[in-house]
Amino acid sequence: MTCLFCEINEGTQKSLSVYDDKHCHGFMDKFPLSAGHLIVASKAHSETISGLNYQQRSHLFDVANTLANKLRAVEPKIKAFNFVINDGKASGQHIPHVHLHVIPRYGFDGWLLLLKMLSNKINPIYLLGYAKSIQTIWSNMVKEQTRSS
Repeated sequence: MTCLFCEINEGTQKSLSVYDDKHCHGFMDKFPLSAGHLIVASKAHSETISGLNYQQRSHLFDVANTLANKLRAVEPKIKAFNFVINDGKASGQHIPHVHLHVIPRYGFDGWLLLLKMLSNKINPIYLLGYAKSIQTIWSNMVKEQTRSS
């Protein structure tokens, strides 16, 4: 059985990528619960978080936090985030590969979020817009760091 997230990490499956390094990959969730919903997937294949070492776990959360800050820069209407890991099938994990959901919250969006969880639908144009915005911010940050080095 092939793993969807391993295929995305290897580039054999398409995704709207917003971040990629040798340890993890950040991309837009195909079935977002809110506008800007991201997934940060480990490059090391493991079904559970305990299968990753300390550095891999720490890096996954650091990248998720950085991407959340980038989302805040793109969309000032974001009030908070849910950082969610479903760890194992019984927890609701649909793809057996460690991944962290970064779900933007917009304040009084509880009912809207529930409806989207039930329907798993959001306008795909939003996905592309958020992905492009985060990519631009990330690129500018890298250029700025290169100039100051």
